[in-house]
Amino acid sequence: ACIIVQETMTTTPATNPLYKPDENNDNSTINPNASQLGGAAAAGAAAGLILGGGIVGAAALGVGAVYVATTKGTGGDVARSTGDAVSKVASRAKKIDEEHHLVEKTKNATIGVVKSAKALDEKHGIPDKTKKAAADVSVAANEFDKKHHLLDKTKKAAHDTGVALKNIDDKYHVVENTKKGMLKTGDALKEFDEKHHVIDSTKKSIAAASKFVSGALKNRNETKSSDTNNTIKKL
Repeated sequence: ACIIVQETMTTTPATNPLYKPDENNDNSTINPNASQLGGAAAAGAAAGLILGGGIVGAAALGVGAVYVATTKGTGGDVARSTGDAVSKVASRAKKIDEEHHLVEKTKNATIGVVKSAKALDEKHGIPDKTKKAAADVSVAANEFDKKHHLLDKTKKAAHDTGVALKNIDDKYHVVENTKKGMLKTGDALKEFDEKHHVIDSTKKSIAAASKFVSGALKNRNETKSSDTNNTIKKL
């Protein structure tokens, strides 16, 4: 009996070496592999945290980086190259840890340090000595203040500084001018946004990137399911 197995050819460049892109295709997006997308997202999120954007900024830049990685041109090439580099570093780090058990050794070393510190404390009574030293410092500082009246002098200096600042503000209207400047800046930003629709454009970009990522994950799951079914058929 002869069994004929028909192999399906996936149209994903990352998984099929026989894939050839359509030269007449004018789409502005391409299909990067999972490593490139994951690496780009990680790099973007890290950049968001470094730039002080917090969790929201990290998420926005991460999604944005994934979207850029799907586009053609220099920006897309850079995003995909960065994604590859981050993915390779992560894979290499994982391999090193599997070979040398760095995480486990670090954990054991930390536990050993804690146990040694506890044993040292039980033997020499370090917290008790630290408390006594702190109490002695407090007493000495109190006696020094009574002799030199540091607190009173500090309070007087703070009061004099406050009076001087008030006199400056009364003369030059610093607070009022600052408020006016902030209001003008706010009005200018609002006018700029109304003219160029920056907020709306940003929202649309994030929504488009999120939609693309969701679609890519869905297609990936469908491809895996199709490959599994084909494998079962072969068996």
